[in-house]
Formats: sequence, C-alpha cells, structure tokens
Amino acid sequence: MSTSNAVSESARAAVVGYKITKGDYSNSTPNLPQRIAIISPANTDMQTGLSLDPFTAVTASAVAAKLGAGSPAYLAMRILRPLTGGGVSGIPTVVYPVVSSDINATASTATITVSGTSTANCTHYFYIGGRNNIDGQYYAISVLKGNTALAIAAKIAAAIGSVYGSPVKVTFDGSTELVTLTSKCKGLASIFGTPKVDVNGVSAGLSYAFTSTDGTGADDVETALGKFENQWNTLVINPYGSDSTVLDLMESVNGRPDPDSPTGRYAAIVFKPFLSFFSKSTTDPVTDVSVSTRASDCTNVYCPAPNCFLTPVEVAANVVRLVATIAQDSPNLDVNDKAYPDAVVLGTGIGNYHGWDYRDEAVKAGLSTVDYVGGDLIIKDLVTTYNPTDEVYPQFAYVRNLILDWNIRYAYRLLEATHVVNHTLVPDGTVVSAEETISPSQWKGILHSMFEDLAKRGLIADADFSKDSLTVSISSSNPDRFETFFRYKRTGIARICSTTAEAGFYYGD
Repeated sequence: MSTSNAVSESARAAVVGYKITKGDYSNSTPNLPQRIAIISPANTDMQTGLSLDPFTAVTASAVAAKLGAGSPAYLAMRILRPLTGGGVSGIPTVVYPVVSSDINATASTATITVSGTSTANCTHYFYIGGRNNIDGQYYAISVLKGNTALAIAAKIAAAIGSVYGSPVKVTFDGSTELVTLTSKCKGLASIFGTPKVDVNGVSAGLSYAFTSTDGTGADDVETALGKFENQWNTLVINPYGSDSTVLDLMESVNGRPDPDSPTGRYAAIVFKPFLSFFSKSTTDPVTDVSVSTRASDCTNVYCPAPNCFLTPVEVAANVVRLVATIAQDSPNLDVNDKAYPDAVVLGTGIGNYHGWDYRDEAVKAGLSTVDYVGGDLIIKDLVTTYNPTDEVYPQFAYVRNLILDWNIRYAYRLLEATHVVNHTLVPDGTVVSAEETISPSQWKGILHSMFEDLAKRGLIADADFSKDSLTVSISSSNPDRFETFFRYKRTGIARICSTTAEAGFYYGD
C-alpha cells in the first residue's frame, strides 16, 4: 500500500506532489459544551402565525421580535445575556416556542386600588413579578402633595405601561382608582404574583390594595421537547413553576440512567440527557414543594427563591446562568456559594433556609438550598430530586456530579469517533500498514491517556484504578463488535468541613 496518495498510484510521467491533511494526535478532550434550552410561550398578541421551530437567540431583543417583550423567554434571556454584558457569553441559547394546548387557558391578572389624597412629595416604587424595574426602567411614580387617588392611579398605569420588558399590560379607564394588570401571555407560565409597593417610609396619606389571580391552562410542552431531537441541550429552563404535569413530562422524556435498562435520553444509543430547572417561591420548600415521588429521577432541579418574588422562569434563569458558566469552563467545580446574579430579596429574612438543620433536611428530600448573605441569595446545595432511600450518598443527586459524568461520556465519545467507529478491527500483535485500523491494545493505550487527562482536569480520582479496570476485546461471537468496559471514581467537592481543635491552658515552665 502506498504511504502517500498526493499523486495517484496510476501516474507514470515524472511529477512531484505534496498535500496537507488534518491530523488529531492528542488524546486530551475539551469540556462538554453547554447548550441552554428555554421552553416558552409567546405573548398572546404574537400567537398568530407563530413558528414552533426552535431558534438560537443571542439577545433579549431577538426573543422579543419572535415571542414578544416580557414573554417568559424574554425574561430569561435578559438574565442569561444582560444588557451590561457577561452572562453566559458564547454558550448557545435556544428558544423552543410552545402554544397553548388548552383553548380555555387564561392570563394572570392583578389589580391595584388607590385610596386617599397625598399629603407630601415623595416617590413610591411598585414591584411587579418581584422587581421594581427592568433594565433601568422603573415602576415608580412621583407623588406630589395634593394628588388625588385617581391621579395617583393614572400615574401608576403610565409607569407600569412604559416599562418595555414588563410581563404585564395595563388597563386603566380613568374613571376609577383601579389599575388592572394582565399578563402578556396565558397559562401557567404567565404567573407574576401579587404586586407590592415600597413607599420608602413615606406613605403620604395614600394606601394601596392589591389582588391577584393566577393564569390557568397547559402548554404543548411535549412537542417542544420532541424538537430537541439529536441536539444535546444540557440545561433546560422550565417556566411553569412546580406544575406536576410538566415535571412528569420532563422526567418521562429525559428518562433515567438505570444500570440495566437506561431510558429516554439516558438510553445507551442516545445519551444526551438534560437537567430541567424550575422554581417556586416559598420559605418552606420541604412542606410546599412536593418531590417525594421523584426520588428515582435525576431530571428536575428545584431553584429556591425565598422572599424573592421573581417569576419562576427568572429564578431558573439565575441558576442556569451560574451552572452553565461553571460547567462550560470548570466542570470539576460546583456553584456552591455563588450568588444569584439578578435576584431581589424583598426583606431581610429567608425563613427556614437560615438554619443549617433545615437545609440538611431539604437536601435529603431532594431540594436545593440557598442562604442570604450580604443582601444576596447564594447557592448552598444544588441537587436534583434524586434521593433513593437505599443509597447513603445518592449517586445522581448533585447537579455537578451529573455534569461530571456527562463530560466523561463526551471525552470518551470524541476519542471513540476518532479512533474506533468504522475502523477495521485487528487482533493485538498484528502488524498492519492499512489506515483506520484499531486493536484492543491500541484502544487501551488511548484510554489510558484519557484517564490521565481526566484526572489532571479534576474530573476523576485515581487514574490507575480506571486503567486497571479497563478491558477491551473483539467479540468472540460477532467480528464487527468491539467491547469496552471501565470504572472511574468521581472527584468530590468539599461541601462539609469538620474540624476539631483541642485547647488547654499555659501554666508556665
């Protein structure tokens, strides 16, 4: 066989030929590229002619052009990719539009009723969906002494209606002191909670009454998940809060990493699983967020937001922004003690979360935890709902551990595609000059290098253990079957630090 094909072997006349080809001689592999998927309905006025094809977005304004400003995807995007820069940077963010599967779906609504006549000049800030502003546009009114309740209501309507990215639209007819807010989209993803007000200590003789009604109706999330197809979306933002139907669907599609019969996107011939992030604002998730039936699943990740009344999609986006950047660059690390980048805590308390004992109880129930430090919510434990009673240390509980496992699979797949797939299988010791051949011993050598690389990157401990566990063979019953087995030990994270210091007195010499 010729060692070069720069000149055809059929050539006879004198000629000199040279060509350059691409080669890959490194057994080091990159980190698993993260890919964020946002499931989102469009605003009601954008539903007509809505394409359900997923699209990659790099700005919130690009999402607004397709789904509308203030839509769940818009609210998520402004956190993932803020106007000030940073965020998830170059990590692909793909929006999967959905439509309502319930013809009777309703929008979320709220009312603000004003009473009294102002007795002083001041500024009052209103909170919609847990925020008093979106990208510097404030829900704020300038109160002037002598303003009537009707005049104040008009100012509120104008202030809220002028915020471009607001999740609500405003109705105010000018005849009563009532302002009505209606979500721009319908269904469970439209919920924005009860408005609040901060009078900065000066009520100025005014009082405000608030009511709210949550939207109802399901979206066709299943069709959106089906459009994942062969793409590896690693992190999914679920805007539907703790709705059990959506959580069930996420688990059904994603499947389980069962040792005998993995299912869904964990199936051996697929293996492109995801983590789905959801939220519900409560200071007592152990009681209020039911995940006890999900102990065998490692798909859904609860994102805590105590005393933080953001929409569920925004809380999930805060957590995904942290996870995506760490997983992309340093998958050996975790998001412990990282602060939510864009969350507002209304008050100084986070209820039960302040206590370590309670956080420990929450983790053991399959719920993530946060603490409140220096005015920020910081992640203490980020876990899936996985917590089977027969595992002392649940294998698939921590988000970081799953991402670590996926990185090892990704490293293996890249090397397998380069050195094994569609190559000619030859027995050990065979001397061949043909291209694209592989023997068991050659593959072992490549994987030995992979184990060393994974250990250097902090993903596995004890590379020699993995090398010793490795077996590679050509099947004795099928000449086209190449079989590999190995074990690896994940590295851990110093989550719990226990130190004992013994002290005594100094008595002199």
